[in-house]
Amino acid sequence: MGVGIIRGVVLVIGGLFSYIINYSHFLNSLLRLECIRVGVFCVIIHKIDMLDGELFYRVYFLVVVVCEGVVGLSLLVVMVFSRGRDYIKIRSRVVC
Repeated sequence: MGVGIIRGVVLVIGGLFSYIINYSHFLNSLLRLECIRVGVFCVIIHKIDMLDGELFYRVYFLVVVVCEGVVGLSLLVVMVFSRGRDYIKIRSRVVC
């Protein structure tokens, strides 16, 4: 097992653990999900390098991750504009 795979697995497990423990703010949740994606990217880069793969798959994965990040940030902006805060736990309350 290479250093890249170990680093990626540590990033994924650390991101999952911190996401499960504390998910009070939407922005913190998005940052933890980005940490998980970076870990997966490290594993993918290492595996593609071992198999003599093409650069296309790396670029494709990065494009998909960036698009997901943009969607998450736009949801954050909409949530802050409509409610004035980004608390996830308060969003389930309905105020009449």
